[in-house]
Amino acid sequence: MLFRTGKNNELTERLSARLRRNWRRGMMLLIALLPMLLGITCKKEPTEPYTPPVEQPPKRDYVWTMDTLTQYGNSYTYRSMYVVSDSDIYVCGLNSWGEGAIDHYNGQKWAPVLSLNTRYGGPLDDSYNLSTIAGTDKNNIYIVGGRYIYQGTTTAFEGFIGHYDGIKWSRIYLGGPLLNRIYIRSKNEIYFGGDSGRVINYDGVTFNVMQLDSKLEATGIGGNNSYIYLGAASYVNTLWDSVYLYRYDGNGWSWFAAQAVTELNSNAKFGFRKSYHSPDGKFYNVGYGIFSLVEDVITNEYKTSHSLIGINGSSSNNILVVGADQRILHWNGINWGNIYTPTIDGTWSINFYDVWTNGKVIFIIGNDSYRSYFFKGK
Repeated sequence: MLFRTGKNNELTERLSARLRRNWRRGMMLLIALLPMLLGITCKKEPTEPYTPPVEQPPKRDYVWTMDTLTQYGNSYTYRSMYVVSDSDIYVCGLNSWGEGAIDHYNGQKWAPVLSLNTRYGGPLDDSYNLSTIAGTDKNNIYIVGGRYIYQGTTTAFEGFIGHYDGIKWSRIYLGGPLLNRIYIRSKNEIYFGGDSGRVINYDGVTFNVMQLDSKLEATGIGGNNSYIYLGAASYVNTLWDSVYLYRYDGNGWSWFAAQAVTELNSNAKFGFRKSYHSPDGKFYNVGYGIFSLVEDVITNEYKTSHSLIGINGSSSNNILVVGADQRILHWNGINWGNIYTPTIDGTWSINFYDVWTNGKVIFIIGNDSYRSYFFKGK
């Protein structure tokens, strides 16, 4: 048999070239299909979507303890409280003789703050009464009230402001009508409200007097980032006639809301007592109901015919309101509900005046017109 070597070599080269082309095509196809093949062979079970844990609303069941506050057998009506911490608390008010007094709690026991009185080197004698205490820290505490002025058979008050710098008490202002409310926006922006339409702004150096209607008595003062709000009441023959809400924009005071006292029990439209500026931007104030104020819109958050007096909170979802007849109302981010304290045998009806919370503990000050009581809930 004869072989044509030239032809055979040519056919062999063509076959080899075709095989090489097919091999390259096969490899390219394999590379293209590889992700799909890996996806099939390494397929994982579907992953459940992430569900964040549900935050539980703040609790409403507390274990309560109570201290009865008296000094040397005298009865005391404490109605204002400043809490530096749960082991550093001040309360202020009057004793049965109408003299001003402050008690301090150090986490273990209560003791009178004697260094305030002139008998112990302080700035105030027994002619002073105390209405409100507030501060920014343990070295910057303010008190307000009035000094009795005896005019024959009548008694008048001269307003004063006291200050504690962590070392000693001093009287930093005296004059005009009685002062009974404090709002501290910052260390250098403090407002004091009082009788006869008097509001004083303190910038850390100067006391600036701002005069509203002389028939007004301050019932509450507070603020948010935009305004300062003043709750007030007017008198006719020693009785409240109407309540008002004024606001200050940095330039002047303007009337914002008004209502006759006779309408408050059934149809209150705004709060005029203490207030709380919530982190979510709402400004709450209380009276005969709980009201929120956002921009120019007032909303009645909780209707009641009971008198509500104090409000405080630790967050937008943990707000407490206290008032007459041991009433405590709580906002947990969902609804307003009641918190109950134990009843006290042998006492008159107890009214709660001030409240404080850090989210873990609640402090409340109240009295039955004879004794004062400090409640602690954990």
